Amino acid sequence: MTSRERILDGAARAFGRLGYARTRVEDVLNAADVSRPTFYKEFSSADDVFETLARLHFRELSKRLVDALESTGDPSGKLFAIVDAYFRWRSELGPLGRVLDVEARQPRSALARIRRPVTERLVEAFREQIVALGRPAPDPLLLGALISAAEHLGDTLPSDRAPTAREMTRRRIAMLRLAAGVLMPLEPERKRRRR
Repeated sequence: MTSRERILDGAARAFGRLGYARTRVEDVLNAADVSRPTFYKEFSSADDVFETLARLHFRELSKRLVDALESTGDPSGKLFAIVDAYFRWRSELGPLGRVLDVEARQPRSALARIRRPVTERLVEAFREQIVALGRPAPDPLLLGALISAAEHLGDTLPSDRAPTAREMTRRRIAMLRLAAGVLMPLEPERKRRRR
């Protein structure tokens, strides 16, 4: 394992245990068992290593969702695959993932800048898939709301143990129902005739 990998591994444990605001470089040094000069050869600060962990975290999410999109040609299968991949990823996050997720949703956080392009790519990927099915492109605001709903449902997964099959199924069903409602085109209102 390289020094950089040891630092990232130690930082993941330190941030997962202490949270973002309470983790200092000293905590990372102790968890990684590296010297201060070794740390500073690789990273400029605790924030720098935290942002690196966040980039890796969101890169993994993007990869899983793209793989899910490409896993089947069936439109409803794609939706199920994406929802399933997202909740599986969330259930595997562990303490660091939860800290990263919470911090990334803070509007003024440095991690929000990292999360935003991932969210924008997801919205665009969803729009492209829907248009490819011959349906009208949905409002990006609605797709963003779906992503927020998925994040909220992911937040309700247990953090102290692996979720049960029932807990995962409930979240998948809830998300699929929300998605079906958002993706179903609204019928134009019929004008009532005056008699």
